[in-house]
Amino acid sequence: MLHHTFQGIGQKMPMTEEFLHTEPAQTDHRWAEHNEWDIGTSFASPYIWLFASATGTHHGIRHYPMLIPGSRDYGTVNLRASHRGRHFSVKVYPRLVHVIKSFNSHLQGGIPRTLRGVRNQVAAALRMIHSLTGRDGMGLGGFRIEVTVKAPSLQEATRVVRTTRFLDPQYWLCLGEGPHARHPLSAKLAHREAFLDNANWVYEQAVLGKVFQCQAGDRPTKPQLQALTDILNALGWNGGLRTLSEIYQTGDQRALFQLARANSTGDGLPSNNHPNDQHHRYQVNKGRPFRIRCCMDGCYHKLQRAAIVHWIAELVTCSVVEGSKLGLDI
Repeated sequence: MLHHTFQGIGQKMPMTEEFLHTEPAQTDHRWAEHNEWDIGTSFASPYIWLFASATGTHHGIRHYPMLIPGSRDYGTVNLRASHRGRHFSVKVYPRLVHVIKSFNSHLQGGIPRTLRGVRNQVAAALRMIHSLTGRDGMGLGGFRIEVTVKAPSLQEATRVVRTTRFLDPQYWLCLGEGPHARHPLSAKLAHREAFLDNANWVYEQAVLGKVFQCQAGDRPTKPQLQALTDILNALGWNGGLRTLSEIYQTGDQRALFQLARANSTGDGLPSNNHPNDQHHRYQVNKGRPFRIRCCMDGCYHKLQRAAIVHWIAELVTCSVVEGSKLGLDI
């Protein structure tokens, strides 16, 4: 079903009957051509859909990672598109965003000025996790495509959007018959359980690190604000107001490697240099920065930084590592 929506808070719903037959805009206004409309459609699924550009970074494409670190930086994609000389803004994102807003539209809020404020936001995030735990896959899953266009009237905006393929997922994912998007998208699907496990895991890292242990009235430190940002993002919130932790930090690499190694289908994590030889397995290499090294005599192949994350991601794709244990199924 095609949804026409006004700016609002909560889950996207079809416009009421009166607006389907009565034009809501003042079309004779001198600036009517600048009226802006969001026209979109939602797609139901038992999985949470996350998106990223399939061809890398391009001008006019903005990416908002969500559900880190399990999502591998997939999330919401905003992009500019054109059709027959007309310009559009397109947003492709998980429906989870609106589910969260329907529970608490002010979850992120402003930057807390005291540690008490940080703790309050963390507590709100935990309540959100508890609330979402009661939702089944269909209640959390799915995604939405929303097209923004300028037009004097709702009727014209609807007509213009319908002449494009922008509301068709196959257009963006390069599925079925073309034409397809010039810069296609890639999608990752997360189970409900994996999403909740990932959110809890990020929170637990902050607890284990005793990040929030200070006087309530103290000014929050950068690590405390960073931990709060990461917890909210793991829950599915990214308003683009704060920067996420760099996934390639040493502590993240070590934790990811240990988790992947513990949940591989074989005996340890296979070497990128000899992936089909069971004797070539990675182990932690001593020293800094954090590296992993093949334990096979004479090989000693090493990986560090982004290469570790990329190799583990490839092993998840090939079902060598159980993706659900890392927070995502592919």
